[in-house]
Amino acid sequence: MVSSALSKVLIKEAAPVAEAIKKNLKSALGEVSENVRNPLSIEGFAEAARNRVDHAVALERNPSKLCRDISHRLLENYEAFGPAAWQRADVQGRQVMMGRMLKIFGEELELPREVQKRLTLETAVLDERTLGATNLFVRLEKGGELVVDERVNPTITLNSALLSEGATFDQAMETLFHESLHVLQQSSVTESGGRILESAHQELWRNEIEEACRTNMGNVAGQNFEEYITSEMEAYPHAYDDYLVEVYNACLGEKLRGIMA
Repeated sequence: MVSSALSKVLIKEAAPVAEAIKKNLKSALGEVSENVRNPLSIEGFAEAARNRVDHAVALERNPSKLCRDISHRLLENYEAFGPAAWQRADVQGRQVMMGRMLKIFGEELELPREVQKRLTLETAVLDERTLGATNLFVRLEKGGELVVDERVNPTITLNSALLSEGATFDQAMETLFHESLHVLQQSSVTESGGRILESAHQELWRNEIEEACRTNMGNVAGQNFEEYITSEMEAYPHAYDDYLVEVYNACLGEKLRGIMA
C-alpha cells in the first residue's frame, strides 16, 4: 500500500467524537499545548491540529491524544531510539528500531492480540512510488463474514530505500504508521477487531476489502494505482500518518528543551 508521500487526502468527519472535538476545540488544543510547548513550532502545530480536528479521523480516542501517547512511548528511550540514533545506525540497527516501533504502534492501536502476535515486518526493493505495502490477511467466508486468515501472516513490507543512509527517522515512522493503520483497517472488519474504530468507516473499508477477497488480488490496491490512492482505504491513513510526525516532533522539542534547561 502506498505511503503518504504521494498524496495527502483528508476525509470528512464522520463520528460523534469528531463533532464533539470540533465543538470543544479550545479544550482539545489546550490538552495538546499543555504537554507540547515549543515556541519555535507551536503556532504551526496548532494550525495543523485545527485542520485535523476539522477533518477528524473517526477514532474513539482523541486523535491528538493517540498520537501524543505514541510519541511519548517512542521518546521514553530517546538516546537509543530516536532521530539521532537513527542517523548513527546501520541497516541492521534501523531494522531493529522499526521492529520496536511496530510493537508500540500495534499496542496503541489496540490491534487484536492474534494479529499483533503474527504481524511480520519485512524489507524489499519496491516500486519507487511505494514506500510500504501491507498484504491482504483476511478472507471472505461463504456466509459473507470476513475473518482473519490463519493461513496468512499479516505482513508489512517496507521499501529497502527507507533503511538507506539518506532516509530519515520521520520518513520511516510515517510510512510504518501508515501501514500499521492498514493492518488496523483489515482487523476492524473482522469479528476479533474494531473496537477503536467508528462504524461508518468500517463499512466503507469492508466493501473494498470484500472486493479484494472476491477477485483474489492479494492486496487491496488492485491494478489501478490512480484509483487506489484516492480510495477509502487510503484516505484514512493519509489523513493521519503525517499528523503523528507533527506531534512527535513537537513532543521531541519539548523533551530536548527539558534536557537543556
